[in-house]
Amino acid sequence: MSLCAHAVDVAVDGRALLSGIGLALEPGRLVGLVGPNGAGKTTLLRVLAGLLPPAKGGVTLDGAPLDRLSRESRARRIAALFQGAGVGWPMRIREIVALGRLPHRRAFAGLSDADAAAIARAMAATGITNLAERFEPTLSSGERMRVLLARALAVEAAWLLADEPITALDPAHQLDAMALLRDIARGGTGVVAVLHDLTLAARCCDRIVVMEAGRIVADGRPEDALTDARLAATFGVTVRRGQAADGTPYILPWARATAKETRDAADPRPV
Repeated sequence: MSLCAHAVDVAVDGRALLSGIGLALEPGRLVGLVGPNGAGKTTLLRVLAGLLPPAKGGVTLDGAPLDRLSRESRARRIAALFQGAGVGWPMRIREIVALGRLPHRRAFAGLSDADAAAIARAMAATGITNLAERFEPTLSSGERMRVLLARALAVEAAWLLADEPITALDPAHQLDAMALLRDIARGGTGVVAVLHDLTLAARCCDRIVVMEAGRIVADGRPEDALTDARLAATFGVTVRRGQAADGTPYILPWARATAKETRDAADPRPV
């Protein structure tokens, strides 16, 4: 079930947020969406989720225009997790995760056996089973992020769109979350995650899409998209590269690029 953006433009109050975005996404891969603050990453994710209509262009899901699908149909196929998402009132954690099953339930219907199983799987996968009877206001920011991720996972949608899913997590839970997203993709789900940690993005993602000023400027395997020149031009940083004992390559943002390094690396042509 492909998810594609076709020549998408988005503008707010006369300011262009996305310009000419073309992106074809296939299930079974973990795609990292990276770029500096204000590059348009979250805006693109909202367009792909059907939450923000583009000014021009459109989005298709398995070839069908996304805006022609009912909200219920979209909600069953695309699960989204955005920064700043909340609950609104105190609820037990199990009840919050159960909200992810709403697209599959009839109005006022109770949880089915399938719903209960999906909720249990999502909580186990995110390591929050022990929090089931806690109330949301008692959680740390990292625990809250894992609960909201579990709510998204409980949908068991064909696509998972996650906006900075590891930002509030400690290092151990960041590794756990990235491994989980990768496993979900290996199981056939399409996963797109906005990430700021270039090291984890390069290590864990199958594909990296780099955005700058509302455009896609690189798209490909991590080693092809995150070149020294691209990182200097887009992020204004130089990096150090190495290889772990198991042969896995890694990159570390190391220092701000000089004005000359940034200028020499700049390539204004979008992908």
